[in-house]
Amino acid sequence: MTFQKGSDWLLDTVMKDYLQMIYTAAYHEDKIVLTARGFTELFPFSGVHLYSYSPLSEIIEGILQITDQGTSPLKIRDDVRNLPLLRKAIRIQQAVYAEGSELIRLSPEKYLKMEFYKSFVLAVPIPCNTTVVGYACPGQYTGSKPIGDDLLQALTLYGQLAGKAIRSMNPIDNPSKLSDREIAVLQRMSFGESVKEMSEFMGISQFTVQDYVKSVTKKMTAHNRVQAVAEAIRQGIIK
Repeated sequence: MTFQKGSDWLLDTVMKDYLQMIYTAAYHEDKIVLTARGFTELFPFSGVHLYSYSPLSEIIEGILQITDQGTSPLKIRDDVRNLPLLRKAIRIQQAVYAEGSELIRLSPEKYLKMEFYKSFVLAVPIPCNTTVVGYACPGQYTGSKPIGDDLLQALTLYGQLAGKAIRSMNPIDNPSKLSDREIAVLQRMSFGESVKEMSEFMGISQFTVQDYVKSVTKKMTAHNRVQAVAEAIRQGIIK
């Protein structure tokens, strides 16, 4: 754990070395896992939940979770408009923190019932350029002092630097070229359109649209439509 109160993060050798690992990771999925692990390797937390976020649909989708039991998929999907604390973090692009009565006031009941979010919620946005495309919720705090502004500022900085490292491209993880039709489908997906709506707008069958959706999701190395759109925005393929 490298964070120390008052330390100069930009000159922290451990931080630089860790970010370099993310930059040079061969595959995009490796960059994602390393980014998540950074919250437990560099900060006083033993767990983290990592999410993707679509700025167009305002939907969050769980990617992975790291706990004492290891790394596993995170099966959570929600509308950020139901999560005021997270929405604030995305809007101001800074780490935000809530505990006690504020946590109860700002968190839906289903999250308060989860062991990971019982004591506090800490949301760290991960931006791509000026657009937030993901965020992390570190948990299971192991520090000896209360969570304060210094730690929140350091987490914000790590989220920003990790976002830059994630979007750095290596030849090996550059996805297959998308056809014009596939890009068009991605753009319609970003509008939140259904297969039927895309079919009617583009003048092709629903079966063909479904094939395109599967193809672009695979080429973007995504697990679902939300992640495919977020990755396309990250790479500048669509806006």
